Amino acid sequence: MPNQKFATSKDVLLFDYNSKKSKNSRFSKRSYAKLLGISSGRLTEILNGKAPLTEKKAQSIVNKLGLEPYEKQYFLRLVENENLQRTERRGRSRYEGVAPRRLKMDEVVLVQDWEYFALMSLIEVSTFKSDRKWIAKKLGLSLARTDEVLQRLVSMGFVRIDQNNKISNVHRSMSTLTDIPSEALRKANASCILQGLEKMNTVDVLSRDITSMTFPVDLQNLKEAKKLIREFKSKMARVMKRGKTSEIYNLNVQLVPVSELGV
Repeated sequence: MPNQKFATSKDVLLFDYNSKKSKNSRFSKRSYAKLLGISSGRLTEILNGKAPLTEKKAQSIVNKLGLEPYEKQYFLRLVENENLQRTERRGRSRYEGVAPRRLKMDEVVLVQDWEYFALMSLIEVSTFKSDRKWIAKKLGLSLARTDEVLQRLVSMGFVRIDQNNKISNVHRSMSTLTDIPSEALRKANASCILQGLEKMNTVDVLSRDITSMTFPVDLQNLKEAKKLIREFKSKMARVMKRGKTSEIYNLNVQLVPVSELGV
């Protein structure tokens, strides 16, 4: 089972169900629900994306899936991240008053470059001007690149331009799938890291903050650490958006092992 094929836990369940059904044409979703120890109605809701799969339930069914050990860990990680994202989105919508729009995997590929999110964030600043030349100058882009990014965002349905040429966001908040093996997400993260290195040499220390620390860890605490990082990012965004906004900043957090894992 190639991990990259599956963006959600329900994709894994559908794959597993279809795999079992291919070996027994009489194997129904009701049979699958019985095998997993959940009601058929609940299974249908999960597969249709209308009900979440809890981490507790995922733990109870993972050994009943036809998965290799590393695939089981991937499945559990998917469920863990989906639950963390639900918690994060509830918190964000509570403060912003608008539900976030989750990016699909094919859309993530299109917005892996920093300019896309930067332009959407720029649209939200208090001093924004619906002027392509101003946008290009503010983001340090060529006019041609600005037009390319803007038109792609419009075609994807993220940004609108009205009859008076006023530019606005369709969705004020978006979230991406996290911890999913995706080349697009890796490139996006690498772009943010490189941007930080560039700004470290070009932006005055009073207008930026770059800091780090190294410490011993127990990997059992990694889940809690990721949750704390998500909460911190949301809180930081709320603090920095207060007042009359005029600039765009990027908060880039890395929590990575220095030592060789498992050695």
